[in-house]
Amino acid sequence: MNRKIVLLLIMLGFVTAGLWFLTSRTNTESEALAYGQSHYIFSPQKDDATYYWFSVGVKTRYADGRYRIISVTKNVSEGKIKRFEKALWKGLAYRKIAIGPFISSEDAKKARLIYKALIRVKKEGDLAKINAPDFGHEVYWFQIKFKESPRLRSFIFEHGPASVQSGSSKNFLSALFETLGYQQIAIGPFEDYQRTEEIKRIYRQNE
Repeated sequence: MNRKIVLLLIMLGFVTAGLWFLTSRTNTESEALAYGQSHYIFSPQKDDATYYWFSVGVKTRYADGRYRIISVTKNVSEGKIKRFEKALWKGLAYRKIAIGPFISSEDAKKARLIYKALIRVKKEGDLAKINAPDFGHEVYWFQIKFKESPRLRSFIFEHGPASVQSGSSKNFLSALFETLGYQQIAIGPFEDYQRTEEIKRIYRQNE
């Protein structure tokens, strides 16, 4: 009899734990959704903040199929979020990709140095020679797939996996080199996970 009671209590414990997990997960997802709806930072009509970005030129026609960064704008641009969006979509017509938006010019300049360093990288072993700027914290990024339109000779974004990744600036450097080998480019690095998710939405608008 005692053994049956013990087994019953154990089963009851499992059921209680399962119900708690499901309730907790539902609450967390609801809170996350509410946060995303109330803290969406990139609204051209409401956001008066100044952001920073730069553009990179990418060459896609190589025999090995790897994309390569061939140029990076000399200066960092700044403006409202609507201006960044215009720079992003206009740049695609000239086979350039705007990288950003960053919340500080310092972060944009550090990121620019990473992309610029990739111009002289020919193989993975060359990455060890690059001193990636230290952001002083964990950074976040995502990758975007794109190709050159044969008819328009412009870049177009394609739908594909774009989960947010995290790590050090050195990890981002490696990810940037790796994604170019898959006809993609890593966008970042950014200082905050939620902000990176919001930035990703801008790039995915016209996939």
